[in-house]
Amino acid sequence: MAKSEGFKNKITKAQEDLFKAIETEKPDLIVLTGDNISGYDIPEEEDAEKAIREFMDIFEKREIKVAAVFGNHDDEETKSTKEHQLSIYQSYDCYVGEGGFCFKDRVGTYNLPIMKSDGSGYGFNLWLTDSGTYNTENDYGGYACVYKEQIEWYKETATKLKKENAGEVVPSINFQHIIVPEIYDALKEISLPRLGCVIRQKNPLNDKARFYVLPDNAKGQLREYPCPPYYNNGQYDAMLEMGDVLATVSGHDHENSFEIDYKGI
Repeated sequence: MAKSEGFKNKITKAQEDLFKAIETEKPDLIVLTGDNISGYDIPEEEDAEKAIREFMDIFEKREIKVAAVFGNHDDEETKSTKEHQLSIYQSYDCYVGEGGFCFKDRVGTYNLPIMKSDGSGYGFNLWLTDSGTYNTENDYGGYACVYKEQIEWYKETATKLKKENAGEVVPSINFQHIIVPEIYDALKEISLPRLGCVIRQKNPLNDKARFYVLPDNAKGQLREYPCPPYYNNGQYDAMLEMGDVLATVSGHDHENSFEIDYKGI
């Protein structure tokens, strides 16, 4: 997360990491998966703008396309709303994201279709979903869940894309901040703690603390317990139903970096 501290001549560690990643990967598109800034450190609108420009200037200078979704910290305890932050992103030529389907507190649920090189149809598609901040739908507490209205928008848009693509499903990747509740179905639960496991504490869905490790089909590192919502509005089931999503990517659990195949996604 970027903080605004007025660095003009000094290269920060975060900027240095960005330079290295860009140089190594040479990306055509960068997707920011939320908590792009830490709103609680930058209470004023101008502070948020400075923080966003700290990294967007890097992408603009290198002419790399950028899309983004919001996380639970971007607009937390700051006067800079998601709408204000979106306007800053959209002031850059390199930014390809949009407001898209906005509902209640969600800003920036949209898709980016990618045409085939011969122009004959859609070759691929990116879903970008505002997964919200904190739960206000029920008394469970915890983090927010993708709204049912967003899920309906996704299903309607996926159906439209398929129709426009001569009846062929358009393969897609979904990007959002908060990880889906099914993550705990995908992880392997163990009976006793051991080195490398994570502990999910007692919560509205668990009657006791539970211990998890990565399953054998996973790659990467599990360093903190994932933090999905405590409830489920059916987003993952909708992706399975539509059959277009190959992967869903989350930025919420900052210390984790792993891949798990669960039911084909």
